Amino acid sequence: MRLDLFSMRIFLTVVEEGNLTRAAEREHIAASAISKRIQDLEALFETRLLNRNVRGVVPTEAGEMLARRARVLFGLVEEMRSDLSEFASGTVGEVTIHANGSAIAGFLARDLADFTAQHAGLRLDLHEALSPMVVRSVSQGLAEIGVFARTVPVPEALTIYPYRTDRLLAVVPEDHPLASRPSIAFGELLDFEQVGVAEGSSLAQLLHHAADSMQRKMRFRCTVSTNEVVRWMVGAGFGVSIPPEEFVRPYESLMRIRGVPLEEPWAHRQLSLAVRDPLSMTKPARLLLDALRAGARPAGRVREAAALTPA
Repeated sequence: MRLDLFSMRIFLTVVEEGNLTRAAEREHIAASAISKRIQDLEALFETRLLNRNVRGVVPTEAGEMLARRARVLFGLVEEMRSDLSEFASGTVGEVTIHANGSAIAGFLARDLADFTAQHAGLRLDLHEALSPMVVRSVSQGLAEIGVFARTVPVPEALTIYPYRTDRLLAVVPEDHPLASRPSIAFGELLDFEQVGVAEGSSLAQLLHHAADSMQRKMRFRCTVSTNEVVRWMVGAGFGVSIPPEEFVRPYESLMRIRGVPLEEPWAHRQLSLAVRDPLSMTKPARLLLDALRAGARPAGRVREAAALTPA
């Protein structure tokens, strides 16, 4: 005979009830089946576990020790069941997200903070990357969820959902001739030297395509790696640039720069969520995807942006 949890539970019930008949009623099995289980346990452990008297049964010293161990065992089993049920419900685990900097700074950081407050057992592994790399990472299975600007080509195999909208601003020094304008046309900016950012990014592709569509060229005085450095270079007078709004507004007074809205519809960019196969996602990833989709605010002008740059 091999030890099984059902026999241990029967034994513990008998000890707690002190009577085979009452134990049988509690476990909804025949009293003879109870006796057989106890006999099998005694044979397995090669010692008597219960003593019978006129009022029922009492555990022997060995039986008392086994009952204590059984209570510990069933406590561990319950902990295991509880822990695993959290995995089954998706409340424990890890989700890998790759996202572009604009999405992280503008919306995603706050959304992830709200999500983790609701799901403390979930660990989020967030990586910043340019939008083309985000799409590639999801395609290759390196990220379960990607957040990117919907102005880059997307493989048909990926499933895409709208997430949020960000806005591009012209950022100029505070004493620039265009700084006091309520809005600026993209063509006007092309008359000035540019501070470029992250060649190969979705934003760089968008701006080059916009200039090409006007049969104009962008004149770069310098190109930097991040929107943070863009602010410093523009503030120092090296040129104008077009970063997302969230990289400009909080720093205008501090860095002596001004953000001015662009007039073109494509300056409102759709940020999107990408996954490989919604049906095969882990439960934690599915929980996060549903939460991000629930807070989504699709762009009102996605078609104009999509028409300008291949989607």
